[in-house]
Amino acid sequence: MSRVFRYFLLALGMFMGLPLIPLLFLIPKTPVSLVGINYLLSYFLIVIGLVCAAWWPNRSLGFVLAGSLIALATIAVRTMFPPSGTHMNRINPHFRCRSTCDDYRIACSAIARKK
Repeated sequence: MSRVFRYFLLALGMFMGLPLIPLLFLIPKTPVSLVGINYLLSYFLIVIGLVCAAWWPNRSLGFVLAGSLIALATIAVRTMFPPSGTHMNRINPHFRCRSTCDDYRIACSAIARKK
């Protein structure tokens, strides 16, 4: 990595780390779920990896990859095993809503009859 790119990653990490400061002060006062802890840990690792890119280019990639893998694993587990009592609404490309078309057709015919 070039020196300019590493310092750009440092600046990006510092910019991304700004929201992390108030979150770290709020953690002792608010309850955080296990999923929230995973997301915070992954965000923290990504920010640490970006900040350390200027000094340790090889190690910083490990931090960023570890944080990304934790976030992606958390997302995958939450998608495959949603909490009980919930359901995932997946988009079906072959689904066509007939009721909206029928409502529109009925409204148009009512307007045409009034004229």
